[in-house]
Amino acid sequence: MKENNRILKVLMPNTKIYIIIIALYTCVIFFYNIALGIAGLFVLGILVYYNLLNAKSRKSEWTKYIENLSSNLGLATKNAVLNLPLPLIICEDDGTVVWYNKSMGDLFHGTEFLSKKIDDYIKAINIKKILDKKIDFIDKVTIGGNYFSVLINPINVNNKKQSEYIVMLYFIDRSDYFDLKDLYESKKAVVCLVEVDNFDEAVKSVDDSNRPVLVAEIDKRINAWAAEISAAIRKYDDNKYIMFFEEKNLKVLEDKRFDILDSIRDINVGNRLPVTLSIGVGKNGDNPAQLTAFASSSKDLALGRGGDQAVVK
Repeated sequence: MKENNRILKVLMPNTKIYIIIIALYTCVIFFYNIALGIAGLFVLGILVYYNLLNAKSRKSEWTKYIENLSSNLGLATKNAVLNLPLPLIICEDDGTVVWYNKSMGDLFHGTEFLSKKIDDYIKAINIKKILDKKIDFIDKVTIGGNYFSVLINPINVNNKKQSEYIVMLYFIDRSDYFDLKDLYESKKAVVCLVEVDNFDEAVKSVDDSNRPVLVAEIDKRINAWAAEISAAIRKYDDNKYIMFFEEKNLKVLEDKRFDILDSIRDINVGNRLPVTLSIGVGKNGDNPAQLTAFASSSKDLALGRGGDQAVVK
């Protein structure tokens, strides 16, 4: 109200100074001519009365204008929240959903979850944890196959009790971003170095006539293994190979527990020693040189542990 009065003083014309000037002139006239002075006082009284009425009327009109403006702004704010294109949920501090907008309801295809716990529907959101740790942003939440980031705005609804909050959660659809990020991660290059641990010993354990057969069988199985993951492979020494493939295929190898180790160990063309491999994988490097260095370090670690294993770095 005080703020409104200050605004009113600025916008309304200040007529007090004019009345004071008229009053001074009336006093001067009264000194020279009493009759004219009395008439002047009468006119001055009318002006003061009119000014008071006019000021009261203007103040009343201004107050109504401010009230209407506040009401309209409140209505506009409500409409903005109700029709917000971003999905929005409002929860109590125990996680109970007290309100959500149409955009949020559409994400759950009309499923009614008012008065339900939010973590029953979105596992990644724990209101107690959010309030305790003062979390204001969750990077990635999955809803119906789409990916969202969540902006969190806790509001204290009772100034006397700091523990009473409602929590507003705004969901920003970032599916395109996360899909692109996943695609980028899956396409990242991986370098793999493969070394036959006991190549010389294994070859010497075979009759001379079968030595080419053993070498050919090793090459065949390693190349077939590389082909399964669309890897580029190059043999750069008698017992050494280098491979390049996409990171998404590394998970395939890991899920199969690098079954090439078993496949090579099972080779039997008359060799008295089983053939074993050491595999070093380099990933998440900034450039090919760093990837190769990671792979070399991984392979050295595998060799240092006795071989017949794979190490990913």
